Amino acid sequence: MAAEQNTRESTGSRIKQFFPIAEWLPNYNREWLRPDILAGVTLAAFTIPEAMAYAGLAGLPPETGLYAGIAAPLIYMLLGTSRQLSIGVTSAVSILVASGLAFAAGSPVLYAQMAATLALLVFAVALIARLLKLGFLVNFISEPVLLGFSSGAALYIGSTQLSKLFGIHGCHGEFFERIACVVTNIDEAHLASLILGLAGIAILLLGEHFYHKLPWSLIVVLLSIALMNFTGLGDLGIVIAGEIPQGLPHFELPTFRIETITRLLPTALAVFLLAYVEGMSMARTFASKHGYRIDADQELLALS
Repeated sequence: MAAEQNTRESTGSRIKQFFPIAEWLPNYNREWLRPDILAGVTLAAFTIPEAMAYAGLAGLPPETGLYAGIAAPLIYMLLGTSRQLSIGVTSAVSILVASGLAFAAGSPVLYAQMAATLALLVFAVALIARLLKLGFLVNFISEPVLLGFSSGAALYIGSTQLSKLFGIHGCHGEFFERIACVVTNIDEAHLASLILGLAGIAILLLGEHFYHKLPWSLIVVLLSIALMNFTGLGDLGIVIAGEIPQGLPHFELPTFRIETITRLLPTALAVFLLAYVEGMSMARTFASKHGYRIDADQELLALS
């Protein structure tokens, strides 16, 4: 009997180690359910346009961001050790993907295949890092370095969205080229697009400043949907995303070639390192604030 009990305890311990949800879910406080649902709905509403935009940054169709936005949080819920972290599409990773796949930009089909191959390479790198217990690597990346990269990514993203805010078409290139394009073509600004964009930004900033308890991101998303569906704003020339393909994607494995793997491996390593450091930085912040421990090696498994 004692041996059987020890075996069950050992099995239960291994399950909890591999699936942290098995440890915290039985102790979940029902009083948390209502705020958690509100947080989930707010995050989902904010993630939908954000994921589509970040897919565009990565050079992929908008529905690609939605697929990632659905799958990643579900998997992390099972395998992750942070209780507040949300895993999904990020701006910095999207920029890295776009730069690493620039060689395939001329063919949408090839680009999609290379993106799938890159994703699988990142999975392999993260899984190998977990098997080798390389979670300590996060300690070698300082917060100032990560903050500097994140700030640079924010500026880059701002430059890609600035022309959309002003309704100016044809602004491409690097950071300064985009800024120069907007400045030199400011007389072509689309007034309706500019007013709508500035109104959304103003609502977010003022709402967070004066009454931060409300989910202002969700409110702005819902207001935008209502305005575009029940008013004539769409007839004023404001560009909208349009219809998004329904259903799940067609699944198939990309063709692996040595030269392709060699070409994509540096980008895969960069994406892995950035995604891991970004996630661990936020996870450790939340863990320190709420008094629990993050398992750096388990986070590698969740990331993979």
